[in-house]
Amino acid sequence: MLVPDGPVVFVLGGPGSGKGTQCAKLVERYGAAHFSAGDLLRAEAKKGTEQGKMIDEMIKQGALVPTQITLDLLKAAIKSRKGPYLIDGFPRSLDNLQAFDNQVYGGCALTLVYDLSEAAMEERLLKHGETSGRADDNAATIKKRFKTFWDESMPVIDILRARKGGLMVSTIDASRTPQEVAIDTWRVFDKIANVINMLVPDGPVVFMLGAPGTGKGAQCAKLVERYGAAHIKVSDLLRAEVKKGTEQGKMIDEIMKEHDVVPAPITLDLLKAAIKTRKGPYIIDGFPRSLDNLHAFDDQVYGGHRGFGCALAIFYFMADAEIAVKRKLERNQTQKKGIQDLDEHAEELRKKFHKFKGQCMPVIEKLKNRGLLATVDGHPSFNAVFTATCKAFDKVAAPLVTWRKAQVTEYLAKHAMKERLEAALHAAVGSQAPDPASFVAECIAPPGPRRPRTACGTFLRIVTVNDVYKLDNYPRVASAVAAAKKAAAALDCVVISTLPGDFLSPCPLTALDGGRAMTEGLNKAKIEYVMLGNHELDYGFQWSVDRMQAFKGKCINSNITTKPIDTFPKYDVIHVGDRRVLMTAFLSADTSIYAPANTPTVIPPAEAAVAIWNEAKEALGYTPDVHLPMTHQLVPEDKAFCLALAKHKELGPRTPIVLGAHEHEVYIDSCGGAKIIKTGADAEEIGYVDIWWGTDGVMHSKVELVPGCEFDEEPEAKKFCLEQEDFVRRVMSAPLMPIPAFMSSKTVRHSPSGVEMMTSLMTTDFLPHQVRHSPSGVATLLLTQMLRGFRKEKVELCVVHGGSVRAGKEYQANTTFTMGDLFAEFAFDGPMAVILVKGSILQASTANTRNAPKPAPDFLHFDEGVVIEPEKHAILSVGGVPFDPEKMYKIAINQLLLTGLNVIEPLMSYVRANVKVPTEESCRLSKNVVIEVSMKDVWRHLIDFQSFDEDGNGAIEDAELRAGIKKFFAQVASRPEGISVEEVAALIKKKQGHLSLVEQLVKTLDTNGDGYIDEEEMLALSH
Repeated sequence: MLVPDGPVVFVLGGPGSGKGTQCAKLVERYGAAHFSAGDLLRAEAKKGTEQGKMIDEMIKQGALVPTQITLDLLKAAIKSRKGPYLIDGFPRSLDNLQAFDNQVYGGCALTLVYDLSEAAMEERLLKHGETSGRADDNAATIKKRFKTFWDESMPVIDILRARKGGLMVSTIDASRTPQEVAIDTWRVFDKIANVINMLVPDGPVVFMLGAPGTGKGAQCAKLVERYGAAHIKVSDLLRAEVKKGTEQGKMIDEIMKEHDVVPAPITLDLLKAAIKTRKGPYIIDGFPRSLDNLHAFDDQVYGGHRGFGCALAIFYFMADAEIAVKRKLERNQTQKKGIQDLDEHAEELRKKFHKFKGQCMPVIEKLKNRGLLATVDGHPSFNAVFTATCKAFDKVAAPLVTWRKAQVTEYLAKHAMKERLEAALHAAVGSQAPDPASFVAECIAPPGPRRPRTACGTFLRIVTVNDVYKLDNYPRVASAVAAAKKAAAALDCVVISTLPGDFLSPCPLTALDGGRAMTEGLNKAKIEYVMLGNHELDYGFQWSVDRMQAFKGKCINSNITTKPIDTFPKYDVIHVGDRRVLMTAFLSADTSIYAPANTPTVIPPAEAAVAIWNEAKEALGYTPDVHLPMTHQLVPEDKAFCLALAKHKELGPRTPIVLGAHEHEVYIDSCGGAKIIKTGADAEEIGYVDIWWGTDGVMHSKVELVPGCEFDEEPEAKKFCLEQEDFVRRVMSAPLMPIPAFMSSKTVRHSPSGVEMMTSLMTTDFLPHQVRHSPSGVATLLLTQMLRGFRKEKVELCVVHGGSVRAGKEYQANTTFTMGDLFAEFAFDGPMAVILVKGSILQASTANTRNAPKPAPDFLHFDEGVVIEPEKHAILSVGGVPFDPEKMYKIAINQLLLTGLNVIEPLMSYVRANVKVPTEESCRLSKNVVIEVSMKDVWRHLIDFQSFDEDGNGAIEDAELRAGIKKFFAQVASRPEGISVEEVAALIKKKQGHLSLVEQLVKTLDTNGDGYIDEEEMLALSH
């Protein structure tokens, strides 16, 4: 809202009534600022803009220009000058008047109406049109202008005349000479000369009245906190004057001792001086104490068209003097004030209470009659009284924003908004954006949500993402976190960033480098808190702990008891102002989501939360204000968790948010008093969670999602991601394994795999284009590698369907199978489930798929350990052992085949009746398993792994491994720091030619960035 620097005078009258002439004389006599609405509009029309053209056409038609256009021009003019202001030819409609009242503080102080007959006005206008050159000074347009005036403007004048509260509307006969009209105008204007010299507050004034002990002082302090208002306590102003020891101060002291009212002139001078030094809105505490005070304030402080200096008076009503006295005495005791102070003595308090009623009740009645009084019952609790106070205060403070001018100006300067706007405008020109305004707004708007409007004091802001399997969006997450951290001081908040699990696996990059890039990705994304998801355990418990050593933030574990994961901290404490937030992390207790070989021991989350809460309270010596859990579990589990916590007397009201993960879709919902947020996968959406406290101390929370694409890419994180992309690009051309004989994936949906394929190649004419009819050596090769990857789970055979292998490529003998070939063949992330299946079911399912009409996408392929008779497709042996139809075989199979893909029978019926199908989450991805095995082969070849078996028992123990690596380093390293990348690269080339895959992987081992690979770094990858 605009606060004019002086009173506003509307100058109204029909076209040709002489408004402009009289305004010129007022400017000359009083130094007023004159703004003609018509002149402003004509000036805008001359600019030739689209808006100007529209205005020009409306002027020619004698129509009213849209209110907001006219008002924006007037407000800009008012801002450029000091008052008093003469607004000539405005408001011309009820819409004009209403908009002015809503957007200009105080409205108008006086309206001058120049009265003249239509015939006289027409005569003047036609004569004026002979020389003015104005487009609207012609007979046709003049008639339209008259009609507009009678239809639109006269109702405005009638409304202004009907207004109460001291508004002056003076009608002046304009049929006389200009000088005679001027003399009458001056007489009217002189009546408001005192208004011109009034103090104009920079915002609304609110009186706070109440007897001692009603708590108005404490309420004022809270209002200041909530609204940023200026609190002026009149008794403090008077006491400060007393301390000066002047004659006036001594007189004030005597009056205050008798609890009498200090003379209005003295109080008003002190009060006005205080108002001048501060920005509004103003809370005047303990004033006015008498009608003299009130009248003096009305006369000396400008109140706009209301005629009153204040906009609202809040009166704290309390009938019982003893309650007020008791409160005051208790407060004095708390503040360690001595009872010898007469002002604080009980009898004196009673005297003050009753004297207040005698002095102030006439003021209360007067304010009530003016419609400015809001009575608040002072008997209830402090919070209840404050709520009622805010409801009254909002009616005045909510629509007014001028008091924020200083803070906003400072903020804009601090954040270089002028420069950002110029840059945005330049960018908009080159962007060819269809909506430049929106483009510019997006450029200059600070990313992320604003400070919660009702926040009182410091609040907590959490930037969160979950389930991230690729680096692509980490640079944008980094920008989001950095922006939030940068804005934290201005917003008065504490910012943290979280990722509640699944950030290392399943991920091809992790399969290539053991999780090092994805761990460093967390650091580049500026993530501060993580917890382990179920897929972090895919590679084993020690592996997870080892990877987290490179994470710069904190990994919280509140319910996994498996060693060594139980060494992670169970909780962390975040300081938010004078409040404490307990961060915890709970992994799902559903064992079906874990790889069978890596199933942890997990305490159910709700049970663990209570235990951790009690443990933390005892260790910290206090009760935290907030419980902030991260969880990695399904939504139904999260809801059960929230409902369980809601029943706990401490955790229920202290758990506003659950930072969830595990699902890959966005999910936001409330349950048991807490909000659950999951942002979806791969940081496509970035979550903002705010937790704050209102002035009443009640905790609130809010969740908001911002698309990751709205953030720029943070340069350092982007550089890191590009390096990893380059690494993967080169890796794609790197060889994984040798191809001993010609093979093809063109026949993968038509033909057998395994040993019978090799027999087929020797005995029949092989047609490589018949991809769905004949053996596929590619499937056999990949499944054989995969079987080795499932050795820990004791899997006996691996099987996939023809649709899993998709490149349709021929491979020549004595060439190499590259990483790119693997990604082409296993184009989809095939989750491999480990289950038990009866031999006879395997036999029947194999025969059915292979005897089906070709092409057959369900054609089953096996590793080379499965020997199948090529004609009848009978399984002869598995792993060198004769096949047993009655045996239960542990197999690794594409999980999708167990849930309905291709409906392979009798496998499907058997699974439905006998097998609990592992969830996709618990499965390892097919190409990741192949990559892991291939990588181990390369490294073992590089370090001559087999030579480490000193005792010749065929197994390499940990001690032998360490001794072997030490021996290897002694042979290769030329410096005590370790092996240089160049030395390892030279060794690779010497041993196996152009193995760029291993060369790149070796470079990733230099985790400390010193340019060398030491024994521990090499040991971590060689396990």
